[in-house]
Amino acid sequence: TADHLFRNFNAESDFYHNIIQSDRDVTAVTAACLMISSEKFRQAGGFDEKFRNHYEDLDLCLRLFKAGYSNVYAGTVKLVHHESKTRGKYYDYTDRILLLDRWESLIQAGDPFSNENFLPDRCDFALGAGRLLK
Repeated sequence: TADHLFRNFNAESDFYHNIIQSDRDVTAVTAACLMISSEKFRQAGGFDEKFRNHYEDLDLCLRLFKAGYSNVYAGTVKLVHHESKTRGKYYDYTDRILLLDRWESLIQAGDPFSNENFLPDRCDFALGAGRLLK
């Protein structure tokens, strides 16, 4: 459904035209490093409490995107995020089902900010040969 792009990549890597260090529009960012004005946060309805442990950040970003706002990845910001330290290893598929039900059409349409030549279900930028042969 969603994952952290560039997970386990070297932050100084010049991979794919320095994409890791480049500021750019994205569909969503992680709440582990999310800045938003309180006005926009309230306008978007904040984090939906129906999400128990996952995807509330993605849902918020998708609502902002749908409302015409930009979600921006700041490539020069340094962050160490200790994944799952607060929630542990617990994973609730209810959150995933809620996200997919709510945003199915947008998810099926594909990420408008990703290169169509990369496999959409991978975070390692693996090429999909079928897409290259169009």
